[in-house]
Amino acid sequence: MQFFKELQRRNVVRVSIGYIVSSWLLIQVADIVLENIGAPGWVMKTIMLLLALGFPVVAFFSWAYEVTPDGIVRESEIDRSQSTKHVTGRKLDRAIVGVLIIALAYLAYDKFVLDPKRDAALIEDLKHNVAAQAPAEPPIVTPEGTDPASIAVLPFADLSPDKDQGYFSDGIAEEILNVLVRVDGLSVASRTSAFGFKGQDSLGIPAIAEALKVRNIVEGSVRKSGDTIRITAQLIDAETDKHLWSQTYDRVLSAENLFAIQDEIAKAIVTELATSIQLKTETLNAPTVSVATESLDAYQLYLRARDMYRQRSTENIPQIIEMLEQALELDPDYAQAWAGLAAVGVIAPSWNVEGRDFDQLTRDAAQRAIELDDSLALPYAVLGTMNSNYVPTDFVKTFEYYEQALERDPKSATALLWRGIDLANVGMFDAAIADLERCLVIDPVYENCRRFLALTLLFKGNTERAFALFETGIARGATSQGGMFALAYIGEGDVRSGMFTLALMDLAFNDYMVSVETIVRALTEPGFDYDREWRKALIEHEVKTGQKFESDGYADGLLAIAFRKYDTLTPSPYSSFWWHPHVPDFYASPYRKQLIRKMGIYDYWRKVGFPPQCRPLGEDDFDCD
Repeated sequence: MQFFKELQRRNVVRVSIGYIVSSWLLIQVADIVLENIGAPGWVMKTIMLLLALGFPVVAFFSWAYEVTPDGIVRESEIDRSQSTKHVTGRKLDRAIVGVLIIALAYLAYDKFVLDPKRDAALIEDLKHNVAAQAPAEPPIVTPEGTDPASIAVLPFADLSPDKDQGYFSDGIAEEILNVLVRVDGLSVASRTSAFGFKGQDSLGIPAIAEALKVRNIVEGSVRKSGDTIRITAQLIDAETDKHLWSQTYDRVLSAENLFAIQDEIAKAIVTELATSIQLKTETLNAPTVSVATESLDAYQLYLRARDMYRQRSTENIPQIIEMLEQALELDPDYAQAWAGLAAVGVIAPSWNVEGRDFDQLTRDAAQRAIELDDSLALPYAVLGTMNSNYVPTDFVKTFEYYEQALERDPKSATALLWRGIDLANVGMFDAAIADLERCLVIDPVYENCRRFLALTLLFKGNTERAFALFETGIARGATSQGGMFALAYIGEGDVRSGMFTLALMDLAFNDYMVSVETIVRALTEPGFDYDREWRKALIEHEVKTGQKFESDGYADGLLAIAFRKYDTLTPSPYSSFWWHPHVPDFYASPYRKQLIRKMGIYDYWRKVGFPPQCRPLGEDDFDCD
């Protein structure tokens, strides 16, 4: 108790209180000033440390010394009767009160002025951070400048209870698209492009229309439940994002009703467009949807098989064929199912599917489809590409089939692709490029058209554009014709890109019996021992697989080129090395001309004329650049 009284007498308590209050006020002011000038954090920490270290010094000074009129004197040297501590105490009290008033004023200012401002700033920061972390909303865009007579049909939503009718709802939308695409004066986005937006409703109609470069959008939904069906469709003007027309159809589930609904929807859309955008009046006579089959089960099998065909693989092609054959058992006069069966049959061998006579299957199915419905383009296109697989090829007949297909459907991307490939094979590069570019206009995401356009440009000598198209395809997952482009990269001196392309192709197809490194060495290494390495590869392949190596003229054709084994090359419409600009040794060999003759190309030239890069020599010879 006596010690505390002594602390009070020597003003230690007053000085300590004054120091603490002053330090707190100093820290508050320093915090504001330092923040505004952008001072680093260590400055404030230093100030606080110095103030903390100063407290015991000030407390000790107030205990040991006294401020007198004669200056600072040690407290032990002063006569207590002469002490002025009571006067100093009153001054300290007034100073403490003053500091407290300032501190209270600051507290009030901080609470009622600065706090609301900080809260508002904090809220704005939080809003900004949340917005930055949230998924960006797509900008609302309108397809300004697009043709008013342009339209896309999006895949219809599957609202069936079990959500297992996607193939069916897609099929309904596609049938409507197939009608609209035949309307004169109406530009329709391809099925592949439009259906690429499946499940992306959150993008919004204006953004989808902008991407598809169309003014109008058709969307809808399908709900199958028991023996009833509900189909809803609506036509939207993407520029205003407003509905021009909508309708819901509730019917008993039957094939006849499904085709009738599709017909009604297509006619309603054409009528509305004729009114809203002054579509040509003659388009009011829109093509109708005929009843392709009266068997609902056959129709559903066809739609399921068609959906699987677009995701075809070696494993599911037999299942696709089985479904189509089941549909044809239910309705032997179903022309579209016959055409679909022909399309699957013609590609089955290239997918290494075995166990059937696919040539006979394809020919019979295509002919039967034509007998039932001669307006179908697909069976003619199938016969054309099937004919090109026969060696030697009757190219005159092949191109006649393609012409018949395109007369029936000028917008058949498949027919344009197949004809473009064969035009490139016979050296008619300009015509091939025209077909393949037209294919991409019709269907901008048809990667096979892009890939063979790139290959044809490579053959023509437009290497820069060819590489650009090929690399676009690689970025989108397309890997075919990698061997051709690996040769081109290496031939242009870009060995690294050639090696990466070979590695990608090897991973995709696993076709090679030798390593990518060995192929690159064969193509680039001076003094490479082709015979020894070839024998070594043959032995290793036989040991590994138990089978002797047999070239199929496709991926293996690259090995024949790399190892200079030109005599093993077999004619193939999909590996036309006779036009590759980076195989000079092969060009100089007799095997190039032999392949051209074996393919039937020379006979075709003699009938219709030679391409610009080739010319006849005498009665039975030719030369090509």
